[in-house]
Amino acid sequence: MRLQNYVVVLLLCISTLHASSNCERFSEFHCREDCQWSKELNQCHDCPTGFYGTNCSRPCRYPNYGTNCQQDCSHCERLQCNATFGCLTTSTDAPFHQGSFGLDFVIIGLITSGFFVIFVSMTCIFLGRRLKK
Repeated sequence: MRLQNYVVVLLLCISTLHASSNCERFSEFHCREDCQWSKELNQCHDCPTGFYGTNCSRPCRYPNYGTNCQQDCSHCERLQCNATFGCLTTSTDAPFHQGSFGLDFVIIGLITSGFFVIFVSMTCIFLGRRLKK
């Protein structure tokens, strides 16, 4: 019985913690930091991309940009770093730097390769066991 009580209390704590980090939990006059009130949705919601702070009033500071100001545009000049989109280029022959765009393909490739290796390994194990019989 003690274990069941412990599990219930633990689950309540976890759900409270999760709910407290959610913008939707608060009212119009009590939106938490990095949230703003939406009259259309009648609730608090996350800041738009490129903004943070009380009522999402401040743009991301250089060299940060993007969602929750977590992307990096330090590879371009301060004036070319847009708080929402990252590095902006004016020349057509300039290299394309749009945050972690290239990194996304690397991560997808690594995950796909990992699944392929697991699939081949499982096939070899299955065939090896089958041949032993």
